[in-house]
Amino acid sequence: MKYLGIVCYLIVLVAISADAETEFICQFTSKTLACRNGKSLDIKFANYGRIGHNVCSRGGYRSGADRINNCYDESHTDLVGMLCNGQTTCVLPASNEVFGDTCPGVLKYLQVKYHCI
Repeated sequence: MKYLGIVCYLIVLVAISADAETEFICQFTSKTLACRNGKSLDIKFANYGRIGHNVCSRGGYRSGADRINNCYDESHTDLVGMLCNGQTTCVLPASNEVFGDTCPGVLKYLQVKYHCI
């Protein structure tokens, strides 16, 4: 069942066009997404968790806290879309307070794919 979730995640990412911008925002930090020339954000994918990426690792944070995990929640795309779609800039915090604790004990990150339209 764990592998089925990863396969579904990969299918979603492949379905998103290759020209989308991608940002990774480490847990406990935030980042501003921005579009230039009067264009607006159009969120294509978002996930707060950890799935097979070697990003946002903090050696010694907690034992195994940056291990690969199957932390995917499809509702995160809608949530980030509600926060950012149609805006020229959007500040996104990567935190449990915003997204919930999708995988307790794991150091998470927010992955966002978007276009400027």
